Amino acid sequence: MIEQKYRVLVCLLDDFKQGIIAAEPRRVGVIGNGVPSLPQCQRWFQRFRDGDESSEDEKHQWRLEAVDSHDLTEAVESDPTQTTRELAQSPRGSWVAHQLGDTNKAARIATAGILTRKTQNGGFYDSIVTSDEKWIHCDNTTRKRQWLSPGEVLETTSEPDFHGKEVKVEVLCAWWNSRGLVHFEVLVTGQPVTADLYKEQLSGADQALRQQGVNTEL
Repeated sequence: MIEQKYRVLVCLLDDFKQGIIAAEPRRVGVIGNGVPSLPQCQRWFQRFRDGDESSEDEKHQWRLEAVDSHDLTEAVESDPTQTTRELAQSPRGSWVAHQLGDTNKAARIATAGILTRKTQNGGFYDSIVTSDEKWIHCDNTTRKRQWLSPGEVLETTSEPDFHGKEVKVEVLCAWWNSRGLVHFEVLVTGQPVTADLYKEQLSGADQALRQQGVNTEL
């Protein structure tokens, strides 16, 4: 393998000194099978132009150490409970922790301080408002208790047909925060929630929050 590589480099260096572009047909005719690709030849030619005519490969500081996938699979199968850090501590690979710089640390400390002060001053959690919609099936079917003699069969009451046309369906829209319910609206049957309607609902929730003393200004 080393002899083949050395022979290839000798041919490429000879072509470079003669000013010949090492096109693929010529490389195949001179070197034979297993010739380097055109990008590889171009990289070697660039090294020759830079005055480097050695046969040593370039050392890449950034190249990560390869991990044998077969060994890694065996390690995982031997103990599936291992974490990635535990696997990294083995000779199969390495784990590099994410190092925070001084700027990142200062930003995190400042953010934590702001959140802490907002919590201590009050109103921070109250400013978080959650909303949701709930379909409500309105049915007046009642089940009455029955007096039965021993062995008498209970007269059953049919379940309401929630998908039938006679059942009234309403939509409950509610907003709440850490204090409890803020605002709610019950829509008319069949009324869709459009963008305009949602804007009106948000306006109502905003007014309810102001009445509770919550500052809704951005």
